[in-house]
Amino acid sequence: MPRHDPPNRFTAAPTPWRFVVGVAALTLVLLSAGVSMAVGVFVVKFGSAAKAQHLAREGAAVEAVLSGYREGRRLSSTVWLTYEYAGGAYRVQVECDDRERCDPQYSRTLAIRVDPADPGELVTVLGATDDSTSLLNSWVRLVHAAIVIAFGGVGAYLWWQLHRQARAERRTSTFRRQ
Repeated sequence: MPRHDPPNRFTAAPTPWRFVVGVAALTLVLLSAGVSMAVGVFVVKFGSAAKAQHLAREGAAVEAVLSGYREGRRLSSTVWLTYEYAGGAYRVQVECDDRERCDPQYSRTLAIRVDPADPGELVTVLGATDDSTSLLNSWVRLVHAAIVIAFGGVGAYLWWQLHRQARAERRTSTFRRQ
């Protein structure tokens, strides 16, 4: 580690290298987390849409019993479906936007289509799949990813400024020694 001249009233104190490395590490973590979240949202959303189309065409029709309902804060509510297929009993949680079709007070069953190869995967007649309640299955998460990426960008800018400052300090200390 290069030795710095002691600060005086004409020169600024040297930038500690640990702080620069810490900012760089935090920046990398924020940028990679934000980009991973954004990519994850696209993968889950497009995968869910492809699954819904596939099961709507080729899935086996089953009547599911509405075993639970929770009113959502926004448009979507959560409904628990219980159904039997090929000798197995399944319980799945999905999102539902139509209260009259999903609330057990109004209706007791909901038509679904299940994958014959994997009966745990389903699509409802409303288009919701078994992974509709997944954390990344929401376009709002892209806003969260953009915020995390923005914080990473601020960190990258801060790191760049600190790196330039440290380089300038090294240059001026080299010129003073000569």
